[in-house]
Amino acid sequence: EAILGCPVTVAGSNCRAEPCLDSLDNAGGLAPEMNGNPWLETLVQFTRDLVKTAAGRFPVCPPLLRGPGDCASAMLGGMPFVLGFHDDPDRIRGLLDHCSQTRLAVIRALHAVIPPWHGTHAAGGYPSKLWCRRTVAYNQEDCAALLSPDLFKQFLLPIGRELCRAAEVNFMHLHSSCIYPVDILLENRCYDVLEVNLDHPGGAS
Repeated sequence: EAILGCPVTVAGSNCRAEPCLDSLDNAGGLAPEMNGNPWLETLVQFTRDLVKTAAGRFPVCPPLLRGPGDCASAMLGGMPFVLGFHDDPDRIRGLLDHCSQTRLAVIRALHAVIPPWHGTHAAGGYPSKLWCRRTVAYNQEDCAALLSPDLFKQFLLPIGRELCRAAEVNFMHLHSSCIYPVDILLENRCYDVLEVNLDHPGGAS
């Protein structure tokens, strides 16, 4: 989200991205600009330093990166994001494509500086305990919880297929509280692995 222009707010031990677009009217004409992006340069340099520190003792993988839908939601804010699918679907599609192309560029920049570990690669995020002899990419779309299955299939599935060009093996991270994408993804076979996080209820027992 920060690479895409969202301000970052830090509160205690947590941080979050704030919207950077006032409305979908300001989303037209966006294009991925990776050259000189300070957030991307910092991420790539941090990854290089981590590879150097690891010195082959442990694997290095890309971090957990938010999905294009998650990033579009962060850029607009939750309510304008959801309403945009109904009020201005063409601009929402354009914003999702912008986020998708940016994410592809980030993944490729990271893969370029991360060497294999004993001939294996690890995915970022939660599946990073799993290794593969081919390049791996971690994907997620937590914003699916805000959308209907039809909207997911119509808008997010096509960019998911595009994102699978980033690596030879692609993970999709899901939550047990939002399980409807499983049927859609199994039917379309765009991802190699579906990983479901078991969400336990919080609060006092």
